[in-house]
Amino acid sequence: MKKLNFLLLLFIPVIFISSCAKDIYMSYPATGEASGTIVLRPTKTTENTYVSIDSNLIVTNERVRSVTIHNIPDGVHYVQYTASNAWYQKGTNKRIPINIENGERVKKRVKVAYNNWEWANIGGQIALTALVAAALK
Repeated sequence: MKKLNFLLLLFIPVIFISSCAKDIYMSYPATGEASGTIVLRPTKTTENTYVSIDSNLIVTNERVRSVTIHNIPDGVHYVQYTASNAWYQKGTNKRIPINIENGERVKKRVKVAYNNWEWANIGGQIALTALVAAALK
C-alpha cells in the first residue's frame, strides 16, 4: 500500500505539468477560390493563444499544440501568432508572411522562448513530491 501511495504522489506533479493542448483545425473565411492550407506548430505548447490571418481572428484564447487553417486563397497572407503566459520570456507575438501558391500546404514553426523559472518550478514540484513520499514511509 505504501508503494502505491508513493507512486501516486510521484505522478501527481506530472498531471499538473502535462498539457491539455489541442490541435486546432479551422477554415479560413475566404471570399474567393480557396485552396491552400497553413500549419503553424509552436516549438512548445502555447497558452492564451490568438491567431489571425489578414486581420481575421481565427483562434481565440486557446491552449495550442498546433493550428491548421484550411481554405486559404492563393497569394501572400500575414499571420499574427500571439500567446502569453507567465513562463514566457517576453511573450510570443510573431507576424509571419506566408505565400500560398497553387493550393499548397505551408508549414511554419513558431519559436516560443520560455523563462528559466519553468525548470525551477518543475524541479520544485519533483522535490516536494519526493519529500512528501519520504515522509509517508
